[in-house]
Amino acid sequence: MAFLQLFQNAVQTSFLLRWTLANTVGWSLGLLLGLLLGAPLGQWLGTPLLALLLSGALAGLVVGTCQYWALRAIVSRRWPLYSLVGGVLGAFPALLLGFTLLLGWPLGMALMGAGFAGVLAAAQCLVPSVKPDVAFLRTHAGGWLAFNMLAGGLCGAASVLAALPILPLVCSAGPPLFGLVTGLLLVRVILPENARA
Repeated sequence: MAFLQLFQNAVQTSFLLRWTLANTVGWSLGLLLGLLLGAPLGQWLGTPLLALLLSGALAGLVVGTCQYWALRAIVSRRWPLYSLVGGVLGAFPALLLGFTLLLGWPLGMALMGAGFAGVLAAAQCLVPSVKPDVAFLRTHAGGWLAFNMLAGGLCGAASVLAALPILPLVCSAGPPLFGLVTGLLLVRVILPENARA
């Protein structure tokens, strides 16, 4: 019981921990739901493109919802919606970069992850801040895109090292790594200390 209290206090007081947890849960659950629900539903409706778009939408929505939990004092409630749109649009570069798997799984997955995360991040840059003194992502769009692409690439490459082929990303270090890389940018550059509450 004491451990749970300590953990809860740490989550409440550490933005980086809260953000990393949000991304770990968000990316793991979002991509899992995209794989298990979006892809089969799209196939059932008769089009592989719809399967891809539904998978991207589910991933974006779940990731955005979990990230919003960590950012709710800073950004508009539209963060999950913009993330959903980014997930749908991010599915296209991921698909187009699929041929890079021929260069090897780690490189191919890294490039696909970077493409998906970059488009998702671009959509998130459009979300307004709820704090007038925090410009948030609009003034740091280049850094947000670059760090999300780096994190997405690392996340994709890490999925290759996972033990279970059917749940590669969920069982890898990718989602927490994504949260840590983007979280360090948020903490060190984008968010002033008084905006992280």
